[in-house]
Amino acid sequence: VRYAMKNGGRRGDLSSRDLSEHNLAGLPMMELRAPGALLDRCTLAKTNFSHADLFDASFLESDCRRTSFFHADIRGARFHRAQLAGANFEGADLRAGTYIRSDRGTTKTDLSKAVMEEANFSKAKLESADLSGSNLRRANFTGARMSSVDLTDADLRGANLTDAKLTGAILTGANLKGATLRGASFARADMRGVDLDGV
Repeated sequence: VRYAMKNGGRRGDLSSRDLSEHNLAGLPMMELRAPGALLDRCTLAKTNFSHADLFDASFLESDCRRTSFFHADIRGARFHRAQLAGANFEGADLRAGTYIRSDRGTTKTDLSKAVMEEANFSKAKLESADLSGSNLRRANFTGARMSSVDLTDADLRGANLTDAKLTGAILTGANLKGATLRGASFARADMRGVDLDGV
């Protein structure tokens, strides 16, 4: 498989390709077109997906530590049980989406049970994303759009939610101990069982 992403100004295209279990660590994949691609159980540490089209892509159980998804289109992508500590999702679009070549219909971006300590979600679009059961300790959600996001049982200790919009979010059983909530909006959010100690 060739991984050269830009050649003569053309964007690399791995649309719907199965790259599962490949080692792509540290590669420059800026502006890659890979909607529907399978990147399950891949080594992607420090890979640069800035401005990439990863609509409906799958990263199940992949190593994405310190990977950059800066302003990437990740709508409908699946990161279940992925390692995302230190990953950069600044300005990324993680809303629900429908890929026309998929029979799955409209799907939520799945980040459930992922490890995302110190990940950067500042100004990211996370509406309706599933982050349930995830480790989000010290993650940065400054200015993120998080309406209807599912944070059930998520570990948000020390997270920065300054100016985040969590209208209608589900935070049942979430741990927000020591989190920064300055300017955050929780209108109509489900806060049952939330630990707000030290907030």
